Amino acid sequence: EGTGTFELQSGGTLETGSTKGISARGTDTGNILTSYRSYSTGANYFYIGSKHQQTGNGLPETVRDFKIDNATGVTVTSSLRVTGTLYLTDGSLTLPSGRELLANDKNIGNGDLIFKRIIDGAAGWRMLSSPVASTYGDFLDGTLTQGYPGAFYDAAVSPNDTLQPNVFYYKTDANGTDNQRWRAPQSADATLTAGRGLDVYAFGRVP
Repeated sequence: EGTGTFELQSGGTLETGSTKGISARGTDTGNILTSYRSYSTGANYFYIGSKHQQTGNGLPETVRDFKIDNATGVTVTSSLRVTGTLYLTDGSLTLPSGRELLANDKNIGNGDLIFKRIIDGAAGWRMLSSPVASTYGDFLDGTLTQGYPGAFYDAAVSPNDTLQPNVFYYKTDANGTDNQRWRAPQSADATLTAGRGLDVYAFGRVP
């Protein structure tokens, strides 16, 4: 801290345990509080805290290597582009609605990615897909679903819950009519292929 300058140059590495991450000039959060701060897009940024961390508004949107080694997880403050390697050593990297991640090279240990998206507007059908491999249960967590095993209204658990499915995918190689090619998930635990389109009727949030 003070009136000096902190400069992280290309090829350098910054490790931080601050819950607020890296702050830009003029803010008062984080471990680096000098009057002037410069963070290179060619540097490496490692989050190694013991409490949940934010990346902070000082983290460049483009970085070289990016590592999460925090069992309680890290949430990005802005969109993130990793030109080197994304290391998910331990803990979740969470991207709130409106934030994007681009990382072609990944090294995943005991970590994972959480993408949060807000769907607003009137109730109705929405076309959705997951950018990463997941399950129907994880992808639609917090969304009211029905009509298949493991859904919020699960007929296998509650016999009175005989509602029609509100989640469908299109099986192009299935025999039958066009309508018959729309299939409900076998269960909430079934694997959802990355990029597969889903037609989901959005009633609202889980009560």
